[in-house]
This record gives sequence, C-alpha cells and structure tokens, in this order.
Amino acid sequence: MDSLLRATTIGACLVDHEGRILEVSEGWTFAATCNALPPGYPDRRGNILKYWLSPDLESVVLYRGLKKVLAREAPFFAALVHIQGADGRRKCIMMAALPVPDVQGRSAIFHFDVSSLSQGISTPNVSWDIIEQMREALAEVVHRSISHEFSLRDNARSGTAQQNPADLAKLRRLSDRQLKVLALLAEGASNAEMARSLGVSLAVVKAQTTAIMRKLGFENRTQTALFAANIKSNDRR
Repeated sequence: MDSLLRATTIGACLVDHEGRILEVSEGWTFAATCNALPPGYPDRRGNILKYWLSPDLESVVLYRGLKKVLAREAPFFAALVHIQGADGRRKCIMMAALPVPDVQGRSAIFHFDVSSLSQGISTPNVSWDIIEQMREALAEVVHRSISHEFSLRDNARSGTAQQNPADLAKLRRLSDRQLKVLALLAEGASNAEMARSLGVSLAVVKAQTTAIMRKLGFENRTQTALFAANIKSNDRR
C-alpha cells in the first residue's frame, strides 16, 4: 500500500477528535518532502487543524470542514487547496476527511496531488461552474472509493453481519421515495444531486429529508447520513 501511495502521491493520516495526528502513511511524509506540500506540514507530532489556521479563504474553508468531520457534525468533507511548493511551483491538492467507522473519536484525512488534473481547467476561458463541477465529481469519486475500502475492511474483519431488528423497524416507517433519499444520503449526496437523481425539486428533497429525520428519530442530517451509511455497509456483508 505504501508503495502505491508513493507512486500516486497520495498520503493519509489518522487523527483524534482534536486534530492531533496519531498515525501517518509513508506517502504522507513523502508527499511533503517532494514538494506536493510545503515544508513544515504536520507530521507525526503535529496537529492538522493548526496548520490551516490562516486568514486566507481556502484555509478557512478547509479548517471549518475538517473541524466538522472531527466533531462528527459531517460524514464527509473534501476541498481543493492551492499551495506554493518549496520548488516555487503551484500545487493543487484535494484534502478529504471522514470518520473512521467503528473507531470512536478517530478520523482519516487524505491528501491527493491533483495538479496534473487541474492544469487543463486552470485557464481564463474555463468558467467557475466547470471548476466546481470538477471539484464535486472528484470529491464524489474519493468519497465512494474510501467508503468502499472501509466497507471491505469491515467485511474482512467481522464477516457476515445482520441488520439490527430495531434499525429494520425504523426503515419500515419510510415510504419508497424516502428510502431512495436515504440511500442517496448514505452515499453523501447533496440536496442538488438527490434532486437530479430523483427528478424532483430541491423543495421536495428537503421536505423528504426532514420527514426521514422525524420518522427515524434523528436530530440532524449528519446522524441520518451515518445511520444510512451503516445500513448500507451491513447490506453489503
């Protein structure tokens, strides 16, 4: 795995709920030393949040997103950041974070050097909408890939699992359309993505999501999404 990370310039670290780095992949430190990330980037004894305490907009967005994942207020976060490497070249990095399933208070943070992918759209002729679509598509691929790897790991560790009868009872309260919305929530889909997938308006999606939370007894969207992701993971086993 570490040789694969090195070849593709991908790094990962495991952090606690306060952002303290507990474990890093070899690719994490390799990426920093090869200028994918600047010198001084958090290593084994660092705190991932402190590095992004900067006044620029990208740092603020990244800090807030990572903070929400660490606090379990969001099931996933991804953002593109642009960094000046030690060699003077500008790098485009996708940072992605999500809670580690079944590990209390631990989250995984990944960085991907996507400079080669971003070069083709970093021109004055490319609209912001295209750049945002690229970011969303890349984030979706990253999210599904990481979630799939976590699912495979859990399957190998625990073998065949059955749904909790209480969870099944909750699911029976939902209509067919609400079950479809719940499935999309498990994939981390946004309201706009769900509206497009289901062929309905944003207002319908928001109303259905609120109804789902009420029927399942959850207070917010994050709790609902984590419940849905757990159900989906058990279905694959």
